[in-house]
Amino acid sequence: DYLWYVPRKTYDPGAVIKLHAGGTVPQVRETHAYFWDQCPGTSFSNQYINEWGVAFGSNACASKEDSVEKVEGRGDLVKGGIGFNLRILLAERAKAAREAVLLAAKFIDQYGYSASGRCLNIVGPDDAWQLQMVRGKIYVARRVQDDEVAIIANTFSIREVDMDDKENFICSPDLIEYAIKRGWHDLKSGDKFDFAKAYAPESH
Repeated sequence: DYLWYVPRKTYDPGAVIKLHAGGTVPQVRETHAYFWDQCPGTSFSNQYINEWGVAFGSNACASKEDSVEKVEGRGDLVKGGIGFNLRILLAERAKAAREAVLLAAKFIDQYGYSASGRCLNIVGPDDAWQLQMVRGKIYVARRVQDDEVAIIANTFSIREVDMDDKENFICSPDLIEYAIKRGWHDLKSGDKFDFAKAYAPESH
């Protein structure tokens, strides 16, 4: 692996970050320092840790969602959306794990996420979260409880979701409604909403 240290940087007003798919994000005045680990021959990194001790690890997860073209066509991806650049943006800007999740939610709400699915494990000095995203503007983040160990094997792992529990869940507003609309969750069944069951394919 290659390991880089990226120091704090300052930017002029109006500076932007160019996203992999072609869009841009306004840059902040000053970014945090971080370590960047990248495997040889790849164009992205799955691991970052910044100067505040906030670490990011990423796992690809397939979803039932439509193609980039269809999702972009209905307006849920802006200029191809945001992809692996999200991890860099969060490493540069977040001082805590929960802050990183809230920042990610804002970016996804605005630009949409480009990959079929993704789990971003976000760990800080005080807490840890799993942020699981579906292509477009659907996401759910769950705080890993203090007595838990969280594992993931390239598939969605968040199951029952309590959207009223703001301490432990951060969700896209239409998380459940969209699954119902697509026929991935049936209210009449009486079953509690299960994110992984609703959004992950049965096989891939």
